[in-house]
Amino acid sequence: MTPADAQAIEKCLSPGRVGSYHPPLVTCDQGEDPLAAALRLYRWNAEIAAALWTVMHVFEVTVRNAVSDAVTQVHGPNWTHDASFHAKLPPAPRDRSTNRPAGYGAREDLQKQSRLHPTPGKVIPELKMAFWEKMFTQRHDADFWNSYLCTVFPNVDSAEPIRDHRNALRTRYERVRRIRNRMGHHEPISDTSRFDLSQCYTGMMEVLSWRSSEIHAWVADVENVQEVLLRRPR
Repeated sequence: MTPADAQAIEKCLSPGRVGSYHPPLVTCDQGEDPLAAALRLYRWNAEIAAALWTVMHVFEVTVRNAVSDAVTQVHGPNWTHDASFHAKLPPAPRDRSTNRPAGYGAREDLQKQSRLHPTPGKVIPELKMAFWEKMFTQRHDADFWNSYLCTVFPNVDSAEPIRDHRNALRTRYERVRRIRNRMGHHEPISDTSRFDLSQCYTGMMEVLSWRSSEIHAWVADVENVQEVLLRRPR
């Protein structure tokens, strides 16, 4: 890559965006311009994001359907429109001075989507990732997880406490959400001091295996995350 090529690419992407990939996040090869090194890391960032998307796609759909299966055991197949389930969800926090919502509320999210869409199949994909993450909090243990976690994730070790499995699911889901949000805005995920991409990948594959050995094998046959991770510019 010539200096002119690098400058032309930077102009298309913007110096501010490319600046997030400059040394010390990547090491310049001998005689290499820092901009060229940053663009090598930028391109790899796009490659690993693409590789992770394949696993995330299946992970997200699998997890939310597992949650849906658990809630269905208590509130029936139309749980997304069941007011008694809505009441179990945490509302959005309120601003003390204005009493207006000041953050995410799972209850409001579900109420909004259930008004807009007539069936669970339409509501479920519209709910934010934060909704599914909050379903793995302690408040739902007595209602769903104590009785049904091993039903919807049949490959977990049933000898271990349910709360440990539920915490493991929440931790893994939160990790994916944080990285996915960056990817969705085409932001860098290559900073190893902020994101452990290998840990994220391993966690997703673990959760898939807890749900179904077949879907784990199906994803493992097509994904290339580990291969791309090994190519990260140093």
